[in-house]
Amino acid sequence: MPCAVTWACEWRPRPGLALRAIEGDPDLGPEAWRVTDEERAAFADLADPEQRAGVVAARTLLRSWLAEVHGGDPLHQPLAVDSLGRRWWGRVGGEPPYVSVAHTGRWGVVAFSERVAVGVDVELRARPMRAGTQARAFADAELGWLAGAGPDVAGALHLWTRKEACGKAWGRGLGGWPRDVVVVPEGRGGPAAEQDVPEARVVGRVPGDAVLRCGSMAWRELVLAWAHEA
Repeated sequence: MPCAVTWACEWRPRPGLALRAIEGDPDLGPEAWRVTDEERAAFADLADPEQRAGVVAARTLLRSWLAEVHGGDPLHQPLAVDSLGRRWWGRVGGEPPYVSVAHTGRWGVVAFSERVAVGVDVELRARPMRAGTQARAFADAELGWLAGAGPDVAGALHLWTRKEACGKAWGRGLGGWPRDVVVVPEGRGGPAAEQDVPEARVVGRVPGDAVLRCGSMAWRELVLAWAHEA
């Protein structure tokens, strides 16, 4: 039977945390999607074939991964999400494992954490951020890091995807205050180092926010970022 995805890769940035990226196939019709009937109806309304392929790939990957953990049919996996739709659990009732899902273009990405809340984000490297957007999104320390990191156009995407991943790990998004979530990499290194951009320690602006660790990497045409409770 045809599959809604064509290629996958896995990384383990630290013990208990794993990420998988998978490429969807925009030429496959709804009958080939390994998703529930409810999901199939919702995804079929997406007009952009590339976006639809990425959404389907991410959900297919998520359900397949949960089936590896729990056993059983991928289409009948326990999957819970909070009222904001931002924090996901791989069990009903809000119990670990924690999962997070992102997509861009035809790509889907899932992060899986055995013990602590996690967030993931992904962007296409071909979509660099404009200077005006960077000025509104980044704190002075982040703009300084970008200035010293070299001409790699993915540098801003490393920072932005880290911020988005942090918002997902907190379960509340960025709340319209992206400059307050400072994700400057610690130590030496920069976006030109591809897979060697140091992690950052992140403190939230909302009382009660957990302290996070976040990281990012450039891979193929993507920039992927993850965040998890420290």
